[in-house]
Amino acid sequence: MAILKGKNKALIEAGKKVSGGEINGRVKVLHETYTFLAEAAISDVIELPNLPIGAKVLDAYVSGPSLGATGIFTLGNRATVDADKNVIAADPDSYVASVDLGGAAALVRAGVAGKEAGLLVRYGEQETQPVLTCTEVTTTATGKTIEVVIEFTLD
Repeated sequence: MAILKGKNKALIEAGKKVSGGEINGRVKVLHETYTFLAEAAISDVIELPNLPIGAKVLDAYVSGPSLGATGIFTLGNRATVDADKNVIAADPDSYVASVDLGGAAALVRAGVAGKEAGLLVRYGEQETQPVLTCTEVTTTATGKTIEVVIEFTLD
């Protein structure tokens, strides 16, 4: 059996400095709610507050009641730039690929179906606009509220 060391563990044992965000980082939270004023149509977009420059998204959740027989959403971001100045294309499901609120209430967390592309990316040159996008119409959403939580760090 071998004992292997991660990058930061090896740096610490070699007496080198490790970024505080890598060992003792602070998690921040973006929390947003939206109450439907009418039924959602395919491609409707709900804009959330921007993530600050330098944010690294760690996790995301979408929660809501049943919105009728149908009602599917994705959680992602508009086009942005990463910390290395590479353009990141708009990706409507970069955090959560599918939130099915048709027929039953649900709480869906990022990465349930695999690592979403927007997780653990350090956004750099500009604020990042998260968006909730409707991919299947709702039938009884009017007056109901959904919640979004995005956990991120700036460390």
